Amino acid sequence: MILALNLKNMKETNMNQEFNELIEKARQIKMSKEDKERQRISFAYGNLKIKNPNTTREDIEKAAQKIRKQEENKN
Repeated sequence: MILALNLKNMKETNMNQEFNELIEKARQIKMSKEDKERQRISFAYGNLKIKNPNTTREDIEKAAQKIRKQEENKN
């Protein structure tokens, strides 16, 4: 039993270390404006699709384009 718990703790420690290393690598990534926009659209689509299954990616892209135009007009 103790050996099994120790093995489990070792695996969890290794997974935590690997996870932390991946997080640190992700922090070093610099996203372009286009990458950020694609990420925002993907996030919005995924969240809205849960609440409204009729939502399409095209709906989200149109809304994002409308927001971009509004922001451009403000500046």
